[in-house]
Amino acid sequence: MGSGVIVTVAPLPTLRHLVRLAGPVGIFEKAKLDCPRPECGVCTDDAGRLLAVASRLGRDPNAPLLAEIALGFLERAHLDGGQFHLRQGVE
Repeated sequence: MGSGVIVTVAPLPTLRHLVRLAGPVGIFEKAKLDCPRPECGVCTDDAGRLLAVASRLGRDPNAPLLAEIALGFLERAHLDGGQFHLRQGVE
């Protein structure tokens, strides 16, 4: 007889939602559901988190694009002396 335990397997997370929230300059700081709010701009800490998630889910087909967006933002935000701009507006 079976033990009566039901085992379910959760689907792997994807990066599709984050692709919708990202633009060429970075991942937008704020959104309403799945609609980004570009008027709120982009920020360095969100770019760092985006890079971390894209790296952890490197097998996702969207990971290279998101990593490129995040690294591009961080490169533009980098200042001399190891400091970074926190926020950037979107033009």
